[in-house]
Amino acid sequence: MLRNLPAIFYALAQARYADRIIVVIDQDRDDCERLKQDIWAMGISSGLTQPAESSSDPMLRVRIAMTELESWFLGDVHAVRAAYPRVREREIRVAGDVDLQQDAWEHLQRTLLQHRYFETRMPKATVAQAIATHLNLTPDANTSQSFRLFLRTLRETYDLV
Repeated sequence: MLRNLPAIFYALAQARYADRIIVVIDQDRDDCERLKQDIWAMGISSGLTQPAESSSDPMLRVRIAMTELESWFLGDVHAVRAAYPRVREREIRVAGDVDLQQDAWEHLQRTLLQHRYFETRMPKATVAQAIATHLNLTPDANTSQSFRLFLRTLRETYDLV
């Protein structure tokens, strides 16, 4: 996805389709601040946005799913259970900070395979859609700090209550 961003940003800048863009990406093993800087630089070089210091209301906002998007799902065990009711709460909970889990995807896959929701591998897009429809969007309901920041960004960007 990262290698396609400059072309996407350029097309949006030329067409003037967007007034606000939020990029959400997994941190994986990248340095979070460096990743944000790289994406900002792509936006600036494409003519999409100005440096952050020049605007109190930037067009481009970058949010990092720490460490993986699946961490956001593990931060809401009720959403996982709503999508996959055979999974027990204690099986989905992770010890410590959910955003620091290096194997969130693997943890979720092991649990879903164990309960025979899938035969050999977890289809990430299918699972993401199933769980996302049940995510609690109430502030502070999710234990993932990066998910809460993402929600706050949506609210601020689009003046949502």
